[in-house]
Amino acid sequence: MIGFFNEHNLYVIATVIQWVIVFLIFLFGLVTSYRGYLQLQHPIPVTSAPPEVAYFEMIGITILAVLVALALQYIKKGSL
Repeated sequence: MIGFFNEHNLYVIATVIQWVIVFLIFLFGLVTSYRGYLQLQHPIPVTSAPPEVAYFEMIGITILAVLVALALQYIKKGSL
């Protein structure tokens, strides 16, 4: 089991995690855009939260994604 976490496997795992995060951010953007589209079509509030909350969520997720991507780059370089 210890041999599983060699340099190549860590690189592959980090790359897969990175692409999953990119896909999740893309999916989050699609969902947010669709919610905005629904809000324009039907002015009934889709969510009880004020619209500013979505911006803070997007900024927070972006910062988190950047930090995770930097950590994964750090792992990829073998500086563990």
